[in-house]
Amino acid sequence: MSKYQPIEDLIYKEAIKNVWNFKTDTKEWFPKQIADWVIHHSTVLRVPETYISIPLLVCIAYCSQHCTVTAGDFHNEPLILYALVCGRSGTNKSASLQTVLDLVGDIENKIFRESHTFDSGTLEGLMMAMRSNDNCVMACFDEFAAFIDNLDKGNSGSS
Repeated sequence: MSKYQPIEDLIYKEAIKNVWNFKTDTKEWFPKQIADWVIHHSTVLRVPETYISIPLLVCIAYCSQHCTVTAGDFHNEPLILYALVCGRSGTNKSASLQTVLDLVGDIENKIFRESHTFDSGTLEGLMMAMRSNDNCVMACFDEFAAFIDNLDKGNSGSS
């Protein structure tokens, strides 16, 4: 018996309807050249623009490394973005993510020699990757179940 329980089709359809009603405007989110790139790749892959634009925003936050955003007069927040791109199996989510990851993979990383991204392993491995990369890493999981399975295994759950 699987530990993952299927959700009712009605609940899934309502969740998808709510997500698809989220208004996005790639041309407002990005400068023209980047918006054109996002639109081009989403057209080629036949996916919604958000399949490309949301992971791209996460990559931009990662590449900003230790930048902060000022919120109010005395409060700074690190530029950290978490994102989840959802869709049924076969909707080309993996190819969309790979398109963006290829961009980041082409950036030379002198500190974290292997890769900018962390996509498998334990939470302790993630912490080690962050320490070796100036406390910055981009964790990418192609399947949400893989992300959930990697959380808090073999530790106190305090990380």
